[in-house]
Amino acid sequence: MTLEEAHDLIDLLLDKADQPYFITDEKNRFLDLAISDFISYHYQKMDIDEDSRRALAGCKDYNKFEITWDEMLAGTYLDTSINQPTLSEKYDESTGTEAKGYFINGFDYVLPPQHLYLLQVTIGKYSTSTLSSSTGEVNSWYENYATYPGIDWKNVKIVSLQKYYEASNSDDPFGIIKDGAIVATYIENTLVFSPEQLSGRKDLTVRYPRIPIRNIEIKSLTLPTIKTAFIHTGQDGYITPGVFSSHYLKQIIQIAVEKMTKVDVGLMTPPA
Repeated sequence: MTLEEAHDLIDLLLDKADQPYFITDEKNRFLDLAISDFISYHYQKMDIDEDSRRALAGCKDYNKFEITWDEMLAGTYLDTSINQPTLSEKYDESTGTEAKGYFINGFDYVLPPQHLYLLQVTIGKYSTSTLSSSTGEVNSWYENYATYPGIDWKNVKIVSLQKYYEASNSDDPFGIIKDGAIVATYIENTLVFSPEQLSGRKDLTVRYPRIPIRNIEIKSLTLPTIKTAFIHTGQDGYITPGVFSSHYLKQIIQIAVEKMTKVDVGLMTPPA
């Protein structure tokens, strides 16, 4: 279904309901609201409902960021302040994209604008023992490895900002963050990872360095735009399929129409 076909269906449904006239921009705004409501509704049921998983299948996004072993051997993307390669040296604001996001402060991930929900975050750490503490270069006894030695893959637990700070500043050894655990939290649209090791000590951010992340894989749900939700034909004539199937687009249109029928008639734009 194209956006133009969606507008025609909206007009048909509104005409049957004896509703006021809506211009194209107003229709698009209500469709945008309907898409958000549709995703929020099905996200709550993804784990238990097959229909919800199918409804959001096209909204799933996968991003991977990596510092390769060859790049480490070459001393590329080295943050000289800590003598370690960091993701923010490779994927900074200038090299990041609107769809993928970028990194700051070493390993903190700035989420892309259309990001909605994190589904899974997995990281692969590199061992700082492979690097010279004075230069950040790979120590000579590791240089003959064909592949990077000892990648330590870990799932990341996303916690609330309150729990993150409580655990990071508590003497409780049974807090949510224990030795070797990898946790992250949202701070101003940025995914911030914990220090490398936490054990309930108040001085842990000083005692322990940031996690040396070499690989990160992020599975998430993104918010489609009006353009990507429906079938779209580009200037080159290439047809891009919409994120949602026709079955779910009809549900989205129905949500939009329900919203439109509840709007005060006096606020509507009169027909030209």
